[in-house]
Amino acid sequence: MTSTTEPTSLRRASWPVLCLIVLCACRSSDSAEEIDGDVAWLVSHGQFAEAVTQAQSAWVRDPADPAAEALYRGAFVAQLLDQARAASFDNEDELSLQILSRALEIDPEHEAVLAWEAKTRLKIAERWLEIGRESHADGNLAAAQQAYVQALEFEPEHPTVLRNLGRVTLQANYRDGRGTGYYNEGVRALSDYWLEQARRGFAASEKFQPANTRAVRRQDQVELMLADQRLAIGMNFESKGLFAAAANEYLWALALDPESEEAAEGKERAGREARAKRLLSESQMLIFRNEVEGARELLEEAMELSEAQDEQIAEMLASIDERSLDVLYSRAIDLERDQLFEEAIAAYGVLLEATDYHKDAVARRDTLQEYIVLAADYYERAMAADAPEEKLESLRAIAQFWTDYRDVQDLLSALGADR
Repeated sequence: MTSTTEPTSLRRASWPVLCLIVLCACRSSDSAEEIDGDVAWLVSHGQFAEAVTQAQSAWVRDPADPAAEALYRGAFVAQLLDQARAASFDNEDELSLQILSRALEIDPEHEAVLAWEAKTRLKIAERWLEIGRESHADGNLAAAQQAYVQALEFEPEHPTVLRNLGRVTLQANYRDGRGTGYYNEGVRALSDYWLEQARRGFAASEKFQPANTRAVRRQDQVELMLADQRLAIGMNFESKGLFAAAANEYLWALALDPESEEAAEGKERAGREARAKRLLSESQMLIFRNEVEGARELLEEAMELSEAQDEQIAEMLASIDERSLDVLYSRAIDLERDQLFEEAIAAYGVLLEATDYHKDAVARRDTLQEYIVLAADYYERAMAADAPEEKLESLRAIAQFWTDYRDVQDLLSALGADR
């Protein structure tokens, strides 16, 4: 049966490296040795469900075993990647992207998953690009704009999408009635609000009639109008949070009108916002990996850059404080599961210094403190007992909650041999 439990608490391991070490890991760990079959062989032969089941069973038996953790993580990611590929082959690309996101939460640096995610995002973007092209060709400019914007959600800096979106937005704006008629072919194009065509017409007129100053003036006027439209498009993109697209439009505006201060300011502003948006994305990945301090640094840098995304950045900074507590709590839990009770108590102490209450940290710390006292008491009884039965009873009582306490296992083995 396929496992549905994600190994989110496991330490991350690179799957390519895992494939090389998995056999050694099986031999070096008692828990891994108990797996019925070779997980690496199962994965390499596409038997992912069985691989996950076997790896999970080893990890559940010994959550502190690094080899079992690596096996479970690698098998689970491999299974998700296989599911994502299957969904993509069936053209269910959005579902594929969701599955890949789950895999990256488990192993954010997995090269194969990252490559497949980039490929899937590009595939979705180009599908929307084709939809936009069809709508554009049919004259449905609003639908074309919407499709191009959808494409940018998946591939924000796709050059063809950016170019087509700029073109269709220009056409839509001028079809709404802006502009007046001008000169010969340029005049006819401009009267229909096709500025790029008008620009070419006036340029051709200037080439064949260099003395035609009227054509030169019209060409300059068209370029200024194009620059103004690029500015308008850039502002529109900024309002929608498409900062990379906005920066591209401002760059076009500057090329058309190098003296435009508004275009220069917009290019600088949108560039800062685009960098801040990338930092936001990178910080989210670090938060998934519980690298909260690194995420905090990126968010603080983004806050210095951004004016339009301050609220979102502030919300993420606030969430990091809670995530920091979760990281401290998880570290304490890991120590507790590894039966390093004194270290776990210290870890809970660090957590409770930061906050008076977090989940069940107080109860867990108090329970571990009781375990230490109780184990010491039972151990003292065992050492003082004359009868083997009394000693065995006390040692077994310790083993029920603390199998690694002092030399309890050795003493139990000796008593078992004596009996």
